[in-house]
This record gives sequence, structure tokens and C-alpha cells, in this order.
Amino acid sequence: MGWSRHAIIVGAVLFGLCATGLAQAEVTLASPFGDHMVLQREYPAPVWGQAAPGEKVEVTVAGQKAEGVADKQGQWKVTLPARPAGGPYTLTVAGQNQIEIKDVLIGEVWLASGQSNMQFALSRANDASGEVAEADHRTIHFFQVSQVMATEPQTTCEGAWTMCSPETAGSFSAVAYFFARDLQKRLGVPIGILQAAWSGSPIQPFLDQATLAADPAYGPLLAHLDRARKDPRLLEAEEWPTVPSSVYNTLINPLAPYGMRGVIWYQGEGNVGEAEEYRRMFPALIRGWRRVWGQGDFPFLFVQLANYGRPSPPEGPGDSERAELREAQMVALALPNTGMAVAIDIGAGRDAHPKNKQDVGRRLALVAGHVVYGWKEEYSGPVFRELQIKGDTARVRFTHADGLTAKGGEAKGFALAGADRKYYWATAKIEGDTVVLSSPEVPHPVAASYAWGDDPPCSLYNGAGLPAIPFRTVTGTE
Repeated sequence: MGWSRHAIIVGAVLFGLCATGLAQAEVTLASPFGDHMVLQREYPAPVWGQAAPGEKVEVTVAGQKAEGVADKQGQWKVTLPARPAGGPYTLTVAGQNQIEIKDVLIGEVWLASGQSNMQFALSRANDASGEVAEADHRTIHFFQVSQVMATEPQTTCEGAWTMCSPETAGSFSAVAYFFARDLQKRLGVPIGILQAAWSGSPIQPFLDQATLAADPAYGPLLAHLDRARKDPRLLEAEEWPTVPSSVYNTLINPLAPYGMRGVIWYQGEGNVGEAEEYRRMFPALIRGWRRVWGQGDFPFLFVQLANYGRPSPPEGPGDSERAELREAQMVALALPNTGMAVAIDIGAGRDAHPKNKQDVGRRLALVAGHVVYGWKEEYSGPVFRELQIKGDTARVRFTHADGLTAKGGEAKGFALAGADRKYYWATAKIEGDTVVLSSPEVPHPVAASYAWGDDPPCSLYNGAGLPAIPFRTVTGTE
């Protein structure tokens, strides 16, 4: 999905020309609609496109019909009634001309977005040759949005729905593929993935302009966007997207309001060093996308950054901008219908792109099972609940701690700090759903941490084999 810088600019211009040029000639469908598409089950399905102003448009699929009339700008939109999973069907659009969309399935639709670890192709994952050879799932379909940037919201994008097979799956997002595969095993329905990711992107290009305009704190970001509008060479000169809204405009806006269950998101590496800003921007992105879709608080599931970079110092965890970004990601969990998959144990040390995407997809599917589908099994690793201090020891209590265990036999990764907030590694002993900590360097502990660092030691799991979420505390209680 790599595009030249020339294609970035040319594509942005052609988008607008294509949208207006066809509008007066015949009835057309918006970009996400095409052969092999998947519609969201049990949810009214918006269908939209272009036609001559005032033209009547009729859409039918699976015995359901909806009618609408194109407005003065030639835009039309209808909403098909909700239907259960099924297919394949043919979707027909009739106006002055007629369009037939074949092999339409109805099932679960998810938008997969973010940066390189979401774009990371199945052909590069662990056991890639075996995984691709076995990727014969004809009711898993992907719509991969081509990478183009623009300073204004676009209504069209380049992409086509593709059936999952050994011949096609290698280019799919590995995380999204494993997520879709696990969902289909459990749900037994078609799965559609809208893949709209861009390697190297910080979060700013994924924010919509209305979100930026609503918060005075984003004034510098709006100014950056305005400079790019006045001088398109700023987009052309970028190796990776940085102009605010430039990726949202082309990869996300053309998909809205396509009916979907929710979003899976893997991003954050591009904002390491900006944890405070991320605490504000990530929830703002979620609220902004939900507003644009008009589908309520749809589920938004994300991956916490994996371990990567410097190993922790021998004396204690120390400072870590990557750990601070992981902490900032968790702020979004305060929003409804959100969930987080942890990857602190499956990174690749000095490689920012770990190949174990199987576990990432599986853990996202488990979170979806809890947030969306009502599955009963454990979906989270141990989560810090409270710190209790007594004398020279500290007891950490967890939720999601049934079968608490240390992989390898030794609970590594815990640290204690005194009033000076300098952390030292601690001896850890598991007792039920708690871990008791002590350190000769910290006779009067006031705070604790676990798996805090770029590439920290980590060993704590629950009986479901899910890793504990990294944390740090401020103070304990006597």
C-alpha cells in the first residue's frame, strides 16, 4: 500500500474531480459499496451515492427495499432495514440506470485503523507461509483503503472488497485478519474488515477537523493544517503523514457512515514523547469518529503498545516515555464501550514491529467478546486495584486475578519507591490474588510499579494466560 509522494497530491485532486464528474451522469454508489461487500447485521444499513439532482433512487437487497431522492447537490442516501446474518445476496440500485452489486454478505463489520503495527501484513507475521496457505476463509472480506492524503475531507476513496483466500490474504493487516478469523470461529457469520491504516502516522492526522476546531488547545494543529492548505508542497514533502486531519480526510471520512460494529485501533508509536497530549487527543478521536458516524457509542477497541527499545536498568525501572504513552492510552478506557488488548509480553525487543500478531488479534477478539458479544470467558489480564503498605512491605491487589501466576516461576518486573520516588526492583511473592513486595533499598515504600519501561521484564499472568497490565502508583495507604 505504499504510494509515491506524487501520487499523494495527484490522488487528492482526482478524488474531488471523480466525485463531481460522475454525479450528473448516472446513479453511482459511494466507495465502500461494491462486489463482495459485507453489511453489518442487525443494524439499519446506510447506503449512499450520487445521482442527478431530484432523481429518485431505489435500493433493494435480500427482499428489503428503500427509496430516496437526490438533493440539489446530487447526493442521495437511503437506509435499509436491519437484517440477520446471511448471504450471498445481490444489491440493486435503480435510478435512470441500474447497478448490481454481487456476493453481498451480511455479518460483522469492523474498521481496522492505526499505524504500522495495524498495517503490518499477514505475509510478514509469524509462520507467514503457513498462515497464508491456510487463509481460506471465503466469508471473511477485506476493503483496503489506498493511502492518499488531503487537506479537505474527501467523499471518495480507492479500494475494493476482496475475499480472503491464500491468493489474497498476504497483503491483509495481520492483526485484523487474526481478529476476524477468531471472531468467525466463534460467531459463525461473515466478517468484513475496513482496513484504513497508515504506517508511521501519529494520531494528529487521524483527527477530524471539527474535533480540532472544538478545542482551543488544538489551535497549533489547525494552524499546521491551514499552512498545508495554502502550500500543498507540505504534504508532498512528507515521508510520513503529520499534517492534522490529512489521513482522516482520505482514509476515514469516505467510509462514514458505513454500518459497522466498531473499531479496532493499533497506534501510539508515533506519539511516544507526547503522553500528555495523547491523554487528550485519543479520547477526542474516539468521540469525533463516533459523532461523524452517528451510530452512537460504537465499540472502540485498541492495543496497548508492546515492549520495545531499551531494556530496563539493573537497579530499577527508571523513566520511560513509552511507558508513559501506554499509561496515556488507558485514559480512553473511561469512555463507554472501549476495551484494551495488552501486548507488553509479545514485543520483539529492538524491533518495533513484532511478528506475533496472532496473540494480538486473539486478545482483541477476547475484548470484543466481552464488550460486544457477551462471551463469558476471561478477556483481561490482571488489573491493578489497590496498593496496601504495612511497614517495609507493600501488597498489590488485582482484579482479573484468578489463577495468578508468574511465568518462569519468578515474579519479575515489580518495583518499589520511597518518598523520593526513585524506583528499585522488588522481590515479589504471589499470595492468592495479591502480590507482596519488598526491597532492602526501600525500607519505607510509598509507591509501586509493574512492567514500567520501554522493554521491561514482565512475568505476571492469570489462569487464562493473559498478561498483567503495566501500572505505576502514586501513593499507598498505611
